[in-house]
Amino acid sequence: MLTDAALVVLGYLLGSMPWGLWLPRLVSGVDIREAGSGNTGATNVWRTLGFKLAVGVALLDIAKGLVPALIGRWLAGDLVAVLAGLAAMAGHWRPLFMG
Repeated sequence: MLTDAALVVLGYLLGSMPWGLWLPRLVSGVDIREAGSGNTGATNVWRTLGFKLAVGVALLDIAKGLVPALIGRWLAGDLVAVLAGLAAMAGHWRPLFMG
């Protein structure tokens, strides 16, 4: 039971990682919120910083939802996989780390 709750929390934390903000800042020193449309998504990264960086953002955004669901399924079964995946979606929607 504690493992199930921890996996859901992990899903939220992973979903909260704003790769569209962090990766451009790390690679090029750009705050993507101040460039292009101001959106932190892969499309704005593509338009302002190029395709390669946008692919990295897109893959990391996919992984932050997929990884918690796969770990949840592997360790606790289908229900926890769904809950961890939904928690990752909630974290993407309302991230802790956007500041």
